[in-house]
Amino acid sequence: MKDSNTASDIDYQSMVKNIIDDFTSPTQIATEDTPEVSNDAYINGLLLLFCKNLEMKITQLSVEEKQTLKEIFSRSKPAKEHRKLRRRNPKL
Repeated sequence: MKDSNTASDIDYQSMVKNIIDDFTSPTQIATEDTPEVSNDAYINGLLLLFCKNLEMKITQLSVEEKQTLKEIFSRSKPAKEHRKLRRRNPKL
């Protein structure tokens, strides 16, 4: 893993902030019930979680960024469907 002061880490941190800002902007919140926004939230959340190419672990995100990720996933349709399945089958 690279030093936290390298250019790729700094670029990644600003990219994470931009993605989170996009999801907390008023236009996204106003239309969050549409399937497109829900799917975009899920896809972007997955991109954040699987950022191996950018060499940063999710544990290095701030508490606020982690909370925003949780909110993004809780708004996403696939996450809601998975929660329904878990209620029916706790082994999932």
